[in-house]
Amino acid sequence: MLKLQAEITRAEQALVDLDLGGAALRARLNSLRDRPAATPVTRGSFPVAIEEAALESGNLAALARSSRPELRAAEAGLDRTETLESLARMASKPDFNVGVTYTLVTPRGDEAARLLAPAGNGNDVLGVRGGITLPLRRRSRAAAVQEALDLRSQAVDERRAAELVVETEVGDLTQRLPLAWRRLRLLEDLLVVQAEEALESAEAGYIAGSLNTLDLFDAEHVLFEAQTATDRARADYLIGLAELEGAVGRPLPVAAERGGAER
Repeated sequence: MLKLQAEITRAEQALVDLDLGGAALRARLNSLRDRPAATPVTRGSFPVAIEEAALESGNLAALARSSRPELRAAEAGLDRTETLESLARMASKPDFNVGVTYTLVTPRGDEAARLLAPAGNGNDVLGVRGGITLPLRRRSRAAAVQEALDLRSQAVDERRAAELVVETEVGDLTQRLPLAWRRLRLLEDLLVVQAEEALESAEAGYIAGSLNTLDLFDAEHVLFEAQTATDRARADYLIGLAELEGAVGRPLPVAAERGGAER
């Protein structure tokens, strides 16, 4: 009886620890959602396994390139440096300019003009002008071109570094998610079922008098450990899904829901 009471006390302490951890996680989740810490968190249904065809890292990496803001920023930075390089090269070359002017002249009709008409009275004026600008400070212009080339090289490296980070994240998660799903299925479909059957057998033995209270408690404990491991595996899978969506930069349409089952 003393051993049984000690086990019950330990289980109650474990429940208190779980409540404390749940309160901390609830506050953290609400802070991410910009809500008060004590706001209740509803539990939704769980997604099914993502098909392996949808976990092709190449397809998801390509999707991430069009979604991740850091990749778009790196691409925009590269475009900017290419424009700067083009402008710097243009500045080191002669600049030609041509212009055309046209002036509308109203003919004079006053008395003086009738007595002594001016030459070209009323004739419109058409003018053509041109010019050339020679780049005299060649050293400074060459330095500007070299600076633009260095900036472009840096932008290329930054874009590639950002792509490698995304490709690594997506590749790692696409490899781990199927394994996490297999682990969840093994625990939920086999280990929990076997633990439930073992508990039913222990209950029958306890009723028949062949097993004592501690034997029944041990069977309960095995089932509790199996259910806890299953919940941890389910949480790991859902966290992996969330991380994959974060790596891709948008929700995954293949993350369907399991027939409304809630835990």
